[in-house]
Amino acid sequence: HEINQPLGMINLAIQNLIHKLQDKQTNPEYIDEKAESIRHNIARISKIIEHVRLFSRDQQAMPLEAVDICQTICDALSMTEIQCKNHNIKISMELSDKNMVILGNKYRLEQVILNLISNARDALDDKYDFYDGRKVITVRCSRSEGKAMIEIEDNGTGIEEDSLSHIFDPFFTTKSENRGTGLGLSICYGIVKDMQGSIECSSQCGKGTVMRLSFNLLDRKEIK
Repeated sequence: HEINQPLGMINLAIQNLIHKLQDKQTNPEYIDEKAESIRHNIARISKIIEHVRLFSRDQQAMPLEAVDICQTICDALSMTEIQCKNHNIKISMELSDKNMVILGNKYRLEQVILNLISNARDALDDKYDFYDGRKVITVRCSRSEGKAMIEIEDNGTGIEEDSLSHIFDPFFTTKSENRGTGLGLSICYGIVKDMQGSIECSSQCGKGTVMRLSFNLLDRKEIK
């Protein structure tokens, strides 16, 4: 369905274009409009295919090793810091314990954090205009009962209650079709589960969203 829809739009645009050409009713503006529609839907299909490839690859077994949680968070944020600044978004970091190690995969965990930051950024952009100084993403990391806890909170649009139970479903998205395929959170869910962790979401429509990750901490004896 996700690919058939843009394919249908491409087919319709081509049929309309052929019909107009046959009747000699075309003009440069009309041709440009249909060409742009075709390009847009091809890009949409390409994006879906790329996300499906990532989704499939992320379901495969991944090597697990000792991962420094706070260092991984800092590395991920360093990759998105400039982009958030360009959106006039402030990132607030609250790392209460910087000596936490889990069993996982550093690069996959970075992927999860970057995806959650990207979602938060979109929610903030949807709620505020560029010049509004209230756009904040807060990243917290703490220790609780033998677990490393990560929270990524935004004060953006929030998620409607009816949608909360579906946000980790493949292809479910609350974004417009040109901004998401609905696979990002499914990929995150799979990665976190493979790392023996948990991920959950709480949100209030119009007020913001908190994504919570939890992982089992390694004891010093377990760290090689």
